[in-house]
Amino acid sequence: MSTTIYLTRHGETLWNSEGRMQGWKDSPLNDRGLSQAQLLGNKLQKLDIDIIYSSPIGRAKHTAEILKGDKNIPIIFDDRLKEINMGKWEGMLRKDIGSIYESDLYNFFNEPNKYMPVEGETFNDVLFRTSSFIDDIVNTHSGKNLLIVTHTITLKSILLNIEGIGLENFWDETYIYPTSLSIIKIGDSSKDILLRADISHFEDDCKL
Repeated sequence: MSTTIYLTRHGETLWNSEGRMQGWKDSPLNDRGLSQAQLLGNKLQKLDIDIIYSSPIGRAKHTAEILKGDKNIPIIFDDRLKEINMGKWEGMLRKDIGSIYESDLYNFFNEPNKYMPVEGETFNDVLFRTSSFIDDIVNTHSGKNLLIVTHTITLKSILLNIEGIGLENFWDETYIYPTSLSIIKIGDSSKDILLRADISHFEDDCKL
């Protein structure tokens, strides 16, 4: 019996628009982020989602609530869906990080297998916790349709685990826009990505 998992990232936030790193810290959805979430919510209305799993961080929680709409679907919050913990970088402008931690920031975006955090998590830490999460929900909800609301690195880690691709290729695939939609199907002996980071529900002014 196959389990279908719909994956999305939270809507755009204030810190996204300012070029700040977020991680476990939070900033609210901005107007564009609210519109992005509503557009995806409209698209998901025709689907029979059994359970929503969400990161407990505010921007993901708010997005999950918008996507749920008026449907009677439980939302379960799981710490394993948090964004990568960026330690001292959280809340900092990316340009300022680059001036202080130039080589570390380069590794973060170009050679994540070599990235060492400043009081945060490694990419492998996120790969491990997301793999554990997916195993648990598939075992618990076999045959169900699940929606996951999470963050860029967390979502890409889930896709990487499904494909069995090495960490050195982490950033090679499609850009994960806010509220883009990916779909994976997991059966007894198969794991398939059916859709990757689709934004066909976007209006032109919803793109970054």
